[in-house]
Amino acid sequence: LPDPLIERAHTGQRRLRFTVSIANVGAGPIEVHGVRLTTRSPFSTWQWILRTDGSSVRVRTPSVRMVFVGTESHGHWHVRGAARYELRRLDRGTLVRVRMKRGFCLFDSTPYRRSIPGSPAERRYPREACGKQGALVFTMGISPGWKDDYYWRIPGQEIDVTNLPHGRYRLLVTVDPRNWFRESNERNNVAWVDFVLSDSLLVKVLGRSPRL
Repeated sequence: LPDPLIERAHTGQRRLRFTVSIANVGAGPIEVHGVRLTTRSPFSTWQWILRTDGSSVRVRTPSVRMVFVGTESHGHWHVRGAARYELRRLDRGTLVRVRMKRGFCLFDSTPYRRSIPGSPAERRYPREACGKQGALVFTMGISPGWKDDYYWRIPGQEIDVTNLPHGRYRLLVTVDPRNWFRESNERNNVAWVDFVLSDSLLVKVLGRSPRL
């Protein structure tokens, strides 16, 4: 999690804005397939798991719901509720705000750690693979050593802090909060950053979770 920032709207509303990245530090890609019969049907989805011996297995993900974000000419399908954003008082641990990210289109945004075995030099999962509105199939994913970035300026990357008192807070991000997808390590899906909330638009960071 990079440093968050405060945005003041013309209405007087104050929003905490932040960038979130989903990094794949595993031995293989996270790959999700979707198919539907008509453009009015919901997608059925599967996770495609590539094994180290070269074989693969398809695992049904019945709880995953897809949502289209954008327009037909500039938009794509997202995994709905792929991340959970929480804001807590640092001194008490009290939950004061919670937000489910509307959706994530899983794709290779930027390299994260090229030293991971099997990390490709070029992206294998482009943004376009998330499919246009009329798509009947899609294959989205994140390669080993790559990450999917959702920058602070994108809608949905904010929490309203207008009426919160000044003090110390923790922004906590959980990816795949409902454990829809199989992973080799289920214990590295949480990241956090501690900061001071004040009248300033600049956020003083107190600490953050270790880098993966």
